[in-house]
Amino acid sequence: MKTLLTALFASTLFLNPAVRAAETGGVGAILQETKEGQLAIGSLMRGGPADKGGLLKKGDVLLSIREEGGEPVSLAGLDTEGAAKKIRGEIGTTLTFKVKRGEEEVEVAVTRGKISMKPEAPKVPQVGEAAPDISFVRLSDGKEEKVSDHAGKVRVIDFWATWCGPCQAPMGKMQTYAEKHPEFGDKVVFIACSVDQDKDRLVKHLETKGWNKTHNVWDDDRENDAYGVTGIPTVFIIDADGKIAASGHPGTMDIPGIVGKLLEKK
Repeated sequence: MKTLLTALFASTLFLNPAVRAAETGGVGAILQETKEGQLAIGSLMRGGPADKGGLLKKGDVLLSIREEGGEPVSLAGLDTEGAAKKIRGEIGTTLTFKVKRGEEEVEVAVTRGKISMKPEAPKVPQVGEAAPDISFVRLSDGKEEKVSDHAGKVRVIDFWATWCGPCQAPMGKMQTYAEKHPEFGDKVVFIACSVDQDKDRLVKHLETKGWNKTHNVWDDDRENDAYGVTGIPTVFIIDADGKIAASGHPGTMDIPGIVGKLLEKK
């Protein structure tokens, strides 16, 4: 709970109307404390300066920041509130972040901008439109793959998370579809795409539940934004031609029925 509260507090600081009135802006990052006590990017505000440029990434651990022409300032020992105060500054100025991303340290420069109280609404791909070709991490071997790697098949993508109560029953049910419908064979792939932040927790949860009948992947870089996902669970069914055939809450959809009809059209 501490992580959640600190992340929300940082968000409140970035959205403070009084700050905007003084022409002070931010980078659109919501901070959180890791379990090791470090500061990290919890998420990015959709359409914000860092999000638009693809510069900062969710999970980046913040080491230091540097103003234009200034010296690096360490963020060690600061809480989310203290770091947020240092990150905010005059709109149009550039702040360089030194972050740890995986095993390497990188520097990224972000120009502060005005942070909107109403972030840009995500666009949900509609039936008949081309399915976004997002990438994710395959949990079986840690390699990256894309939706298009399963081209020619009917693809059922279930966006879910271990901490999401309403996700558990549909995820468990999805484990049964292949066995109950042998006619699907290799013409259908059920992709369980987790939006968890903690990969280790995800893997342990899958092992505990015995959920190995789906193609389990991890959306480690918020790629689900391309599908306009604002709530989970959410399922998208993609036909063999790569077009959106159906979408919605898996608990209210006849997924096998929809898949069966798509296969009949082939």
